[in-house]
Amino acid sequence: MPIEAITGKNQLFKHQNKIYSSQSYYSGPDQDMTDLVVGYYEIIYQNIIPNQHILRKSSDYLNAKFENNSFAGDTMNSFNWIANLTPEAGKNSTQRTAYNNWPKYLQNYFQEYHCLANFWLLPSKIGRGGMVKSKIELMCPKSKNSCHDYMDLYLEYIFENWAELSMKSTENEYFSQFTDWVDFVKQHFLYKIYTDGNYHVVMYSQSKDPKFMVKHIMKMIALRADAIANSKFNGELYNYFVECGLIGKNSKGTI
Repeated sequence: MPIEAITGKNQLFKHQNKIYSSQSYYSGPDQDMTDLVVGYYEIIYQNIIPNQHILRKSSDYLNAKFENNSFAGDTMNSFNWIANLTPEAGKNSTQRTAYNNWPKYLQNYFQEYHCLANFWLLPSKIGRGGMVKSKIELMCPKSKNSCHDYMDLYLEYIFENWAELSMKSTENEYFSQFTDWVDFVKQHFLYKIYTDGNYHVVMYSQSKDPKFMVKHIMKMIALRADAIANSKFNGELYNYFVECGLIGKNSKGTI
């Protein structure tokens, strides 16, 4: 179910098949750092987050900062890079056309992509280093292969440079939480979704066909949602969603 960031304090409710959550994180509206999502991270990533907290408590509700900048929420598959490949949507965010001009597949993706199964943790330097540079460029400025938030290219970069990333002082605290690439894939619920059964990254962005990529991404999001729902964190997530009032105590539904 898609998530929308809203103003206010301790606000959380469902309306017309969407979840609305307030945000104590200090930035502007940021769906992957809303209060609901921060609690979700602290459950599924409890084995890798130091002190098991994403945000440092603040007397000012709307000014909470990261407890550790190496562990920040981020959206796995974003919107603009796909929209930029869609002629009807305009070639970049400044030339973005009106929603009604977009093809149906892009409208549906825009409505759905901000969801729990499309969120994960990254060092803030990578996930929040700026809108202009790609994730690859932020991690490796000399890279000539701009990934434009393509998850397959980004994961391929991590796979190929695991040893180096584990040694870099700026990213070491994050990557040192994983024993190796295989553990990284498992802890992020990527196995047989973003990778194949041999832990090789499944490549898809080379098609440059936005309709195909949206279909593929939405399938991966659904598969990752299932993997998380069937993980060892199932019980804690269920109790958390009940506590948040998103599902009934005896509900078997998902959000």
